[in-house]
Amino acid sequence: TGALQLTNGQRTMNLPGITGQAFYPAILQFKKGPSATTTRSFSTHFVFEIVSKDQKPGGHGFAFVLAPSTNFCSASGGPFLGFVNQSNNVNPNNHIFAVEFDTVQQVDLEDRDGNHVGIDVNGVISNTSESAAYYTELNKKETVLLDSQTPIQAWIEYDGKGKQLN
Repeated sequence: TGALQLTNGQRTMNLPGITGQAFYPAILQFKKGPSATTTRSFSTHFVFEIVSKDQKPGGHGFAFVLAPSTNFCSASGGPFLGFVNQSNNVNPNNHIFAVEFDTVQQVDLEDRDGNHVGIDVNGVISNTSESAAYYTELNKKETVLLDSQTPIQAWIEYDGKGKQLN
Protein backbone atom coordinates (compact mmCIF):
# COMPACT_ATOMS: atom_id res chain seq x y z
CA THR A 1 0.00 0.00 0.00
CA GLY A 2 1.06 3.58 -0.42
CA ALA A 3 2.36 5.64 -3.29
CA LEU A 4 5.47 4.96 -5.34
CA GLN A 5 7.09 7.91 -7.08
CA LEU A 6 9.18 6.76 -10.06
CA THR A 7 10.62 10.14 -11.05
CA ASN A 8 10.74 13.55 -9.45
CA GLY A 9 9.23 15.34 -12.43
CA GLN A 10 12.40 17.33 -13.08
CA ARG A 11 13.66 17.70 -16.64
CA THR A 12 16.98 19.34 -17.35
CA MET A 13 19.18 19.74 -20.39
CA ASN A 14 21.56 17.14 -18.90
CA LEU A 15 18.79 14.59 -18.18
CA PRO A 16 16.08 15.04 -20.82
CA GLY A 17 14.70 11.51 -20.42
CA ILE A 18 14.61 10.72 -16.71
CA THR A 19 13.56 7.16 -15.92
CA GLY A 20 12.53 5.35 -12.79
CA GLN A 21 11.87 1.68 -12.14
CA ALA A 22 10.29 -0.49 -9.48
CA PHE A 23 10.76 -4.26 -9.37
CA TYR A 24 8.92 -7.13 -7.76
CA PRO A 25 11.38 -8.53 -5.18
CA ALA A 26 11.10 -12.20 -6.19
CA ILE A 27 11.76 -14.02 -9.46
CA LEU A 28 8.56 -15.09 -11.21
CA GLN A 29 8.55 -18.26 -13.30
CA PHE A 30 6.17 -17.96 -16.24
CA LYS A 31 6.95 -21.38 -17.69
CA LYS A 32 6.70 -24.65 -15.76
CA GLY A 33 10.10 -25.76 -17.05
CA PRO A 34 12.66 -25.16 -19.82
CA SER A 35 10.80 -27.41 -22.28
CA ALA A 36 7.32 -26.08 -21.45
CA THR A 37 5.36 -24.81 -24.44
CA THR A 38 2.75 -22.82 -22.52
CA THR A 39 3.12 -19.82 -20.28
CA ARG A 40 1.45 -19.61 -16.89
CA SER A 41 -1.57 -17.38 -16.53
CA PHE A 42 -1.20 -14.20 -14.49
CA SER A 43 -3.23 -11.25 -13.36
CA THR A 44 -2.25 -7.93 -11.84
CA HIS A 45 -3.90 -4.63 -11.14
CA PHE A 46 -2.62 -1.30 -9.95
CA VAL A 47 -3.63 2.32 -9.67
CA PHE A 48 -1.44 4.97 -11.26
CA GLU A 49 -1.51 8.70 -11.61
CA ILE A 50 0.65 10.63 -14.05
CA VAL A 51 1.39 13.94 -12.36
CA SER A 52 3.71 16.56 -13.77
CA LYS A 53 5.10 19.74 -12.30
CA ASP A 54 3.19 22.99 -12.81
CA GLN A 55 0.22 21.20 -14.46
CA LYS A 56 2.22 20.92 -17.70
CA PRO A 57 2.23 17.77 -19.85
CA GLY A 58 4.55 15.16 -18.35
CA GLY A 59 6.88 12.66 -19.92
CA HIS A 60 6.10 9.86 -22.34
CA GLY A 61 4.26 7.65 -19.86
CA PHE A 62 5.35 4.34 -18.38
CA ALA A 63 5.26 0.60 -18.98
CA PHE A 64 4.47 -2.54 -17.00
CA VAL A 65 7.37 -4.79 -18.05
CA LEU A 66 8.15 -8.50 -17.80
CA ALA A 67 11.83 -9.15 -18.49
CA PRO A 68 14.49 -11.76 -17.68
CA SER A 69 16.61 -9.17 -15.85
CA THR A 70 16.27 -6.04 -13.73
CA ASN A 71 19.33 -4.49 -15.38
CA PHE A 72 18.11 -1.64 -17.56
CA CYS A 73 21.25 0.51 -17.27
CA SER A 74 21.51 0.94 -21.06
CA ALA A 75 17.81 1.81 -21.45
CA SER A 76 16.75 5.31 -22.47
CA GLY A 77 13.96 7.46 -21.16
CA GLY A 78 11.57 9.51 -23.25
CA PRO A 79 9.93 7.47 -26.00
CA PHE A 80 11.85 4.32 -24.96
CA LEU A 81 10.07 4.31 -21.57
CA GLY A 82 13.16 3.18 -19.63
CA PHE A 83 13.34 -0.43 -20.84
CA VAL A 84 15.05 -0.29 -24.28
CA ASN A 85 17.10 2.21 -26.27
CA GLN A 86 17.36 3.24 -29.92
CA SER A 87 19.91 0.54 -30.80
CA ASN A 88 18.19 -2.45 -29.12
CA ASN A 89 14.55 -1.49 -29.71
CA VAL A 90 12.62 -4.53 -31.06
CA ASN A 91 15.66 -6.82 -30.80
CA PRO A 92 14.33 -10.41 -30.50
CA ASN A 93 17.08 -11.18 -27.97
CA ASN A 94 15.52 -8.73 -25.48
CA HIS A 95 12.86 -11.25 -24.35
CA ILE A 96 10.72 -8.40 -23.00
CA PHE A 97 6.95 -8.10 -22.81
CA ALA A 98 5.42 -4.76 -21.87
CA VAL A 99 2.11 -2.97 -21.61
CA GLU A 100 2.79 0.69 -22.30
CA PHE A 101 0.69 3.59 -21.07
CA ASP A 102 1.92 6.15 -23.60
CA THR A 103 1.14 9.86 -23.43
CA VAL A 104 3.15 11.20 -26.39
CA GLN A 105 2.67 10.25 -30.03
CA GLN A 106 5.92 9.22 -31.71
CA VAL A 107 5.22 8.76 -35.42
CA ASP A 108 8.62 7.10 -35.99
CA LEU A 109 7.64 4.47 -33.38
CA GLU A 110 4.25 3.95 -35.06
CA ASP A 111 2.22 5.31 -32.12
CA ARG A 112 -1.49 5.62 -32.92
CA ASP A 113 -1.94 8.80 -30.84
CA GLY A 114 -0.68 10.58 -27.72
CA ASN A 115 -3.00 8.73 -25.33
CA HIS A 116 -2.85 4.99 -25.89
CA VAL A 117 -2.18 1.62 -24.31
CA GLY A 118 0.07 -0.66 -26.33
CA ILE A 119 1.25 -4.25 -26.18
CA ASP A 120 4.99 -4.35 -26.79
CA VAL A 121 7.28 -7.30 -27.46
CA ASN A 122 11.04 -6.63 -27.28
CA GLY A 123 10.67 -2.88 -27.76
CA VAL A 124 8.38 0.13 -27.90
CA ILE A 125 6.87 -0.40 -31.34
CA SER A 126 3.54 -1.84 -30.24
CA ASN A 127 2.28 -5.09 -31.72
CA THR A 128 -1.18 -3.69 -31.10
CA SER A 129 -2.53 -0.58 -29.40
CA GLU A 130 -5.76 1.20 -28.64
CA SER A 131 -6.60 4.71 -27.56
CA ALA A 132 -6.92 4.66 -23.76
CA ALA A 133 -10.52 3.86 -22.80
CA TYR A 134 -12.74 1.55 -20.80
CA TYR A 135 -16.20 0.07 -21.26
CA THR A 136 -19.06 0.80 -18.87
CA GLU A 137 -21.47 -1.86 -17.63
CA LEU A 138 -23.75 -0.77 -20.50
CA ASN A 139 -20.92 -1.50 -22.98
CA LYS A 140 -20.36 2.19 -23.70
CA LYS A 141 -16.76 3.14 -24.52
CA GLU A 142 -15.41 5.98 -22.36
CA THR A 143 -12.11 7.74 -23.12
CA VAL A 144 -9.49 7.91 -20.37
CA LEU A 145 -6.84 10.64 -20.42
CA LEU A 146 -3.68 8.95 -19.14
CA ASP A 147 -2.04 12.22 -18.07
CA SER A 148 -5.19 13.64 -16.45
CA GLN A 149 -3.43 13.78 -13.05
CA THR A 150 -6.19 11.63 -11.55
CA PRO A 151 -5.96 8.03 -10.29
CA ILE A 152 -6.54 5.38 -12.97
CA GLN A 153 -6.96 1.68 -12.21
CA ALA A 154 -5.39 -0.76 -14.67
CA TRP A 155 -5.85 -4.52 -14.95
CA ILE A 156 -3.56 -6.81 -16.92
CA GLU A 157 -4.64 -10.44 -17.26
CA TYR A 158 -3.08 -13.20 -19.32
CA ASP A 159 -4.65 -16.61 -19.92
CA GLY A 160 -1.69 -18.91 -20.63
CA LYS A 161 -3.80 -21.81 -21.86
CA GLY A 162 -5.90 -19.68 -24.20
CA LYS A 163 -2.97 -17.34 -25.02
CA GLN A 164 -5.19 -14.29 -24.52
CA LEU A 165 -4.24 -10.96 -22.97
CA ASN A 166 -6.86 -8.60 -21.53
